[in-house]
Amino acid sequence: MGKIIVLSFFLLLQAQSLRAQFVCDANIQDQVRSLSEVTYWLKDSLNRIGIEELANPNAQYSFTPCKSASINLGLTEQFYWLRFTIHNKENFAQKVVWAINSWYTERFVCYRLSNGDIKEMEELPKAASNTFYLELAPGSNVFYAKILNNSRSLKPQIAAEGVYESKTVNTAIFCGLVLGVLLFTFCVNAYIAISSKRSLHAVYALLVLAYATHLCIHGGFHKLLLGMDNFLVPHTNMLSNVLFQIILIFICLYIKLLLEIKNNFIIYSLSVCVFILFFMDYYMFPLSFLLSEVFGVATLLYAISMTYQGWKIKRAGSFLALLAYSILLVFGILEIIGLHFSIYEIFPIKYLSMGYFFECCILAFAVAQKTRYDQEKLKEAKENADKENARLIAEQNTILEQRVLEKTNDLQLSNAELMASNEELYQTQEELSAQRDALEASNKQLNIFQRTITDSIRSAELIQKAILPSQDIFKNTFKDFFILYKPQHIVSGDFYWLRTISGKTFLAVGDCTGHGVRGAFMTIVASTLLDSITARGILNPGQIIKSLDTEARKTLDSAVTKNSSGMDIMLVAFEAVNNQTTACLSGAHLSLFYLPKDGKIQRLKGISSNIGDDRKADKRDFQEQTLRLKQGDKLFLTSDGFTDQNNAARKRMGSTKFIALLEDSANSSMNQQKQLLDNYLMAFMENTVQRDDICVVGLEL
Repeated sequence: MGKIIVLSFFLLLQAQSLRAQFVCDANIQDQVRSLSEVTYWLKDSLNRIGIEELANPNAQYSFTPCKSASINLGLTEQFYWLRFTIHNKENFAQKVVWAINSWYTERFVCYRLSNGDIKEMEELPKAASNTFYLELAPGSNVFYAKILNNSRSLKPQIAAEGVYESKTVNTAIFCGLVLGVLLFTFCVNAYIAISSKRSLHAVYALLVLAYATHLCIHGGFHKLLLGMDNFLVPHTNMLSNVLFQIILIFICLYIKLLLEIKNNFIIYSLSVCVFILFFMDYYMFPLSFLLSEVFGVATLLYAISMTYQGWKIKRAGSFLALLAYSILLVFGILEIIGLHFSIYEIFPIKYLSMGYFFECCILAFAVAQKTRYDQEKLKEAKENADKENARLIAEQNTILEQRVLEKTNDLQLSNAELMASNEELYQTQEELSAQRDALEASNKQLNIFQRTITDSIRSAELIQKAILPSQDIFKNTFKDFFILYKPQHIVSGDFYWLRTISGKTFLAVGDCTGHGVRGAFMTIVASTLLDSITARGILNPGQIIKSLDTEARKTLDSAVTKNSSGMDIMLVAFEAVNNQTTACLSGAHLSLFYLPKDGKIQRLKGISSNIGDDRKADKRDFQEQTLRLKQGDKLFLTSDGFTDQNNAARKRMGSTKFIALLEDSANSSMNQQKQLLDNYLMAFMENTVQRDDICVVGLEL
């Protein structure tokens, strides 16, 4: 028995020795052959081993032979050296393709060792990454490859030139078709979700997009789209895992909306677990990858369980969802088995892409079935609502008919009373007609009176204009001037007066108490008194104003009759002495605005009492002020009508704004200044009425 054990052990060692010497035959024709069984691997954790060191024959014993159909290196990112031997039986050189069927393997470099010489192999274009052309000399050819691996297992293969590329293209076409179907499904459901605002379509569209993105990364298409040097490419495993975790959340959301589940505990719990896995992806990726697979299977089992319960209670779309997730679970388990135990050589298809494809197609029908069911429920609810509305309307009609009968009886009773009242109303109407005729007659008489009064006021306007100085007198007296004269109603209580006596030119602007006819009469009185006073030889402005106050009180007899009529006035006397013009002024309640040619405007005020006021008449002192004028200086005399005008908001214009308007137009002609003041006044009093007579006189020396 012991001899048999020793003999068996010896034969096992011989078999291992023969296996170590096994090489691959290059006669592959149109097949793709696996090199796993003739490939040896060596871990280079610190990335310090060079090809020159491995060329030493003593280094060959450091390599580990592969014991299965694939090389299982785990999930940890590590550098590895691979060694394999290919025998070329022909007497001429051959060119073959060597590739590793893993999109998660990076930083490839391949060397051929021949007679002590080391030659680096040529890598294929980026579209076929992790693939090299190998030049085979007659006899045995030893090759070394250095890789940075992120994958569970490696599947090195060899194929004739053109065969592997054809296989790669066929696989890419298949995956591309699946991606196209998924993206088309996403676009259709996204449009439906936006147009109909249905949450189920929105979640399904996002789920399909997540499937398409995960399949794109899982199949390596992101390398073609982003380029091999993109920063996401080295983190393909991690990115694929994150997308898979997001897919799990969308699956639960889809189940919740499809079956109308009210309890959100499972979704919240899964979201917390996935959130934890996000951090584990960066710090503990291998463990996170394994946990994601466990969560994936558990989520699909949960989805199958919930859809089965929904199917039992006949929820719309639940059977199709049950079928879809059952298919995805089967293909997902096959994918996991393929990653761990390498069964791709037995079943050479992408299980995950097939699972995604079938699941999305079936879920599309589930969504359509759920939508149709919801529409039927809405239609049924609408029909029930219409029936209920019809019933309510019938009840309301019955109630209304009864109330109409009651109201009709009440109206018939009231009709008799109305007939009795109608006779009284008829009599009242006759009386009103008689009163209306009387009012019309009175109205005609009032219209006649109004026309008579208006005609009288128009005549008074002509008289008032006759006593005011003409434009020609102003032109002959001053270099330039303007007069802005705007009565509130036809005739005005404002006036201006201009006389030249004994070499002096007198200009006055007055504002009499009252508007309309009352004020107009006062302007005639004031103008007449000024003519009388200056004719008596009183030529000092202060004395003229003092005399005007005395004469006005006598004329109006204000002390006896308590007449409150009076006026505000500003009087200026111009006199030229030795080529120098002086202006002596005095006033009551009004101001003179003096604008030097090169300076700021000045305001010279009269006393605070008005002319004709009997209170403290003897104590009033009409002071005089004197100005020395230069050519180009401007003077402005104004009543208070311009500054007291209010706007639609009842805000008064004020003297500050008036002064600002004069300063802004200081360099303009007098006519332009008049136009500016008039335009601003019209704009300011828009949507309101003129509240007082307005008179502004401007002079330029």
